[in-house]
Amino acid sequence: MRDQVVIRRLPDLLPFAQKYFADKILDVFGGAVDPDDVDIDFRLYGDGAVLAAAEPESLQPRELGVLITVTAPDQATAHAVATFVAHASSHLPIPEYDGLVSTLAYPYSPPETDRGPLYRFTLNHVVTGVSPTELFRTVTQEL
Repeated sequence: MRDQVVIRRLPDLLPFAQKYFADKILDVFGGAVDPDDVDIDFRLYGDGAVLAAAEPESLQPRELGVLITVTAPDQATAHAVATFVAHASSHLPIPEYDGLVSTLAYPYSPPETDRGPLYRFTLNHVVTGVSPTELFRTVTQEL
C-alpha cells in the first residue's frame, strides 16, 4: 500500500481489524468456530522490519507491505477465514475518508494461499556432554 493516510492509521486499524475479524468469525461460522482458536497475524514489511522500536528515528515509509497469516485448527477453516479477511482488509473504514476505501493491491490472485499443516518444534533445554548424534537418537526415539 502507498496511501499515507492508511499507513498512518495502521496502529489503530490493526487492533480494530482483529476485533472485527473475531466478531465476523462468530457470525460467519454461526458460533461453530471459536475466534480464540484462529490466529490472524499481521506482518508489516517496510516499517521497522529489522530494528522496529530500536530504530534511532521513526520511519516514515512511503509504501508498506502487509502479510496476513491465518492459522486455524484445520485447512478448510483457515481458508474460509483468509477469504473474508482478504476481502474485508481492503475495505476497513478510514475516518479521513467517506465510505469504504480500497487502497490495497494484492501480489497474487487469489490472495489466499493454502499452506497445509503447521508444526512448531521448540527445544528449551541446554544439553552438555552429549554428542550431536546421541542427542538426535534420543529425540527421535521419543517421537
